[in-house]
Amino acid sequence: MRIKYTTAVPIVLLLTTGMCGHPNSARARSHRIHLQPVQANTHVGPLKSDIKVYLDGKELPTVSTYDGQPCAPIIVDGQLLIPIRFVQEQLAKDLFLDKGWGIIQLRAGLLLKIGSTEWHTTTDSSTDSLNMSIGRLATAPREIGARLYMPVDPMVFRFLQLTTNWNPEKRELRFTPRK
Repeated sequence: MRIKYTTAVPIVLLLTTGMCGHPNSARARSHRIHLQPVQANTHVGPLKSDIKVYLDGKELPTVSTYDGQPCAPIIVDGQLLIPIRFVQEQLAKDLFLDKGWGIIQLRAGLLLKIGSTEWHTTTDSSTDSLNMSIGRLATAPREIGARLYMPVDPMVFRFLQLTTNWNPEKRELRFTPRK
């Protein structure tokens, strides 16, 4: 995926300063923790899950084509989380991950930060101006086992032109393309 540097650089600066304005402002100094790279988790392997995932009625494989390891959604502390690897392989081929800074960028300029519940998006990527929207997730994207997970949040998947439907009794997660 090609990144417009006129848009990407200001977005990364805003994320790394915690949307606090100038990097030397008092508020930015209080958010310096955002500038530290994400530390690796000490767990050995991915977690096992019996959750089935469907896209437009067709069951999707929950084994990664990249490393052959399980890559299914899990439930942690009552929150449904989905591996970023799964999203990248099955739902969003143009997902960009900068693991060093902990930034996940989905199509349409949606940005998530590992360990943060804030999401950011550019509202107009066709110009060089920087128009931002900010929202909150129920839980932060995080590393569990050998995988990075993000919450199954309807707002996030709206940017991928997908609606989500989670059925906890059947343990099924369904994605449907938005019309």
